[in-house]
Amino acid sequence: MASRSAAVSSRLPWSWSLAVLLWVAGFDTLYACQDVEFDRREGLHSLPASLGVPRALTLARLMHALTVLLLLLLFRVVPFHLV
Repeated sequence: MASRSAAVSSRLPWSWSLAVLLWVAGFDTLYACQDVEFDRREGLHSLPASLGVPRALTLARLMHALTVLLLLLLFRVVPFHLV
C-alpha cells in the first residue's frame, strides 16, 4: 500500500496543477473572444486576435475537455472518501 500511496502523491501535483491551468486558460480564452476587435486594434496578441475566434473557441473546448480528463484521472488514482 505504501508504494501506491507514493505513486498517488507523485502524480497528484502535476495533474491537479495542469487541470487547473487548462481550466483557467480555457475560460480566459472564452472571455478574450469578447475583446477581439480591441485586441487587434491595439496590437495585442491574444489567442482570438491571433488565431481568430472560431479557432480560439475550438482551443477553449479542447482545454476544457482535457481538464475533465485530468480530473477523471485524479478521481481514479486518488482514493475518494466522503468523510
